Amino acid sequence: MTLAVHPEAALDIAAAASWYAAQRPETEEHFLAELDRRVVQPTAFPASGPPVRGIAPRFDARAFGLRRFPFSLVTAMVNGQRLIIAVAHARRAPGSSRERL
Repeated sequence: MTLAVHPEAALDIAAAASWYAAQRPETEEHFLAELDRRVVQPTAFPASGPPVRGIAPRFDARAFGLRRFPFSLVTAMVNGQRLIIAVAHARRAPGSSRERL
């Protein structure tokens, strides 16, 4: 299974990577590398992440936290395909991904 990326999730990734690049360029590289590694779990085991509260069960929304960064990869089933709907910061706008479905 491959994961498609919602356009706003791509913006989430770009914004976070840009912020880390402004802090220290190597941190941006570490963030993107960890994100790439993290995509493996929802691809291979899509039901292994905890369900996301507040999103209708029919979307089977799941969160997969990054280990070194305060972000979660949020996925959902949309039109029969698992989609990355957000790369959400743990301390900001927890419900923002709901509007993306």
